[in-house]
Amino acid sequence: MVDESRVIAGHKANLSNPNTSDEAKQHSKEVLEQEYNETTGSSTGGSTAKESDDTGKDTGEDTGKDPANVARGLKATLNNPRVSDEAKKSAQDRLDTGDDTGKDPANVARGLKATLNNPRVSDEAKESAQDRLDKM
Repeated sequence: MVDESRVIAGHKANLSNPNTSDEAKQHSKEVLEQEYNETTGSSTGGSTAKESDDTGKDTGEDTGKDPANVARGLKATLNNPRVSDEAKKSAQDRLDTGDDTGKDPANVARGLKATLNNPRVSDEAKESAQDRLDKM
């Protein structure tokens, strides 16, 4: 017996898959709308974490995401052995240029001061923390 939720999930996955043809996406959209009364926002499917320009390239702008979670994901990218050096460099650049938007400056300062006094932190990290404190 076919589980309708799996069929729906398959069609939604097809809509968000960049490797499927426009015809296949159109078919999935029609099936979802006609047979399951599922409305789709666009032919590309679900929401994405980043905006893209008309060419489909990432504009680097995070939409509706918690900045702390974005930073966690970028840090995870840096420590993942399966990630290319190019992707790690991109993640590091985004972390370096990222600001502390949405964070309490007093808490940021306390965290940086704690870094300076932590014996488990490298000298390089302590220098970076001191530089950030000096800029505040």
